[in-house]
Amino acid sequence: MLALLFAIMVSSAVMAQSAEDFYNKGIEFCRINNYTEAIEWFRKAAEQGSDFGELFACVAPVLFDKAQKPDIGGMMKIAEKNPWAYALVADQYTGIDCKSIRDDKLATYYFQKADEFGFLSQRGARWLMNYYMKNNVQIDEVEKQRLQKLCNRQEWEKVFEDDDFADDDSLELEEPCIIEEVDTLEYD
Repeated sequence: MLALLFAIMVSSAVMAQSAEDFYNKGIEFCRINNYTEAIEWFRKAAEQGSDFGELFACVAPVLFDKAQKPDIGGMMKIAEKNPWAYALVADQYTGIDCKSIRDDKLATYYFQKADEFGFLSQRGARWLMNYYMKNNVQIDEVEKQRLQKLCNRQEWEKVFEDDDFADDDSLELEEPCIIEEVDTLEYD
């Protein structure tokens, strides 16, 4: 009887854990390189409603084992609820984690989708500029200048000299770019 009561208490304690608790447990296992266990905790977080847990469960297999592929379908479900994830889907299609799923047109589409919702990163802007330049895609001057500002680059033509985006070391450190012009009004 005491064993049954203890089992119920342990079960209740596990059920009382939040999605955030499960997600944090997954992060802990990542830190000690136990990726199999980490993925299980991310899946538990996802079951409890954590979008980050779901996202890590989709991407973790490829991050931990380059022979695996990310769950793009799962990532798309997240992106439909959380548009910031479109940029992550686009990253996957650049081949950055798994070269076998590289698709430049899909990467471009999802970077544009992320941009539509205001989630285009500096890295995404650089990728788009590179794609436009290499494929002779014509964009208007306003769009060109906007992407240049996002990239923090002075010269459009020198975005990339190397053809392989996935191996570009200049993309490793990314600083968030927020471009916003604010009119200041003085009040008397």
